[in-house]
Amino acid sequence: MAVIRSEVTFVPVSDDSQAMDWLGAGLYRGPLRDVVIASNLVAQRFSQASAAAAENLLDKALRSLAEGDEVRANVLITRAVSLPFDEHEEVRPGRWAAHMMLYLALSEAVDESYEDDDTWFDAALAGWDEAGRDVVVEFASSMASLRSEEALTPHQLRRLNARLAPGLHEEEADEVTAATADRDVPLVREVLMAILTFERRLRPRL
Repeated sequence: MAVIRSEVTFVPVSDDSQAMDWLGAGLYRGPLRDVVIASNLVAQRFSQASAAAAENLLDKALRSLAEGDEVRANVLITRAVSLPFDEHEEVRPGRWAAHMMLYLALSEAVDESYEDDDTWFDAALAGWDEAGRDVVVEFASSMASLRSEEALTPHQLRRLNARLAPGLHEEEADEVTAATADRDVPLVREVLMAILTFERRLRPRL
């Protein structure tokens, strides 16, 4: 349990994140206030730099896969998943960047589609059907996010809900998140291939 010293008294708080909320609200006036804030800013900047590096490497890897350069793609993917664990966000940057790339590919397809146009949705479900177990979890997670954002039509919701029974994929998602860095290389490559296949289904000339 963390302890925050206000100007009047010591106040126990439940965890470090709550302590940081006190700092952000300006309620902490202890002697280490500036040190704690500086430390948090350093961690945040490291986190942002790691995320940007992972995204840049995987974006290049995706282009390499599109061009058929498997060797260069694998080198870039390996570099991305080898980035240090992000203690601030509690994620592995390469693994998380791949997840976000899939989610953004789906989200952008929704934004670009016409109302009641299921082209993107059919392409996503086709990729889902062809994916390995771990990538199925990625599709499920991303599609569930779109559902929670109310980005889907009633017809699409019915089709998605038929696949996403309550609690489905939660244990699998935990297992994928806890996977070792060694497992990340093939997993990230599979996610990138799923993105590439999805985009080619939407835009056959790619």
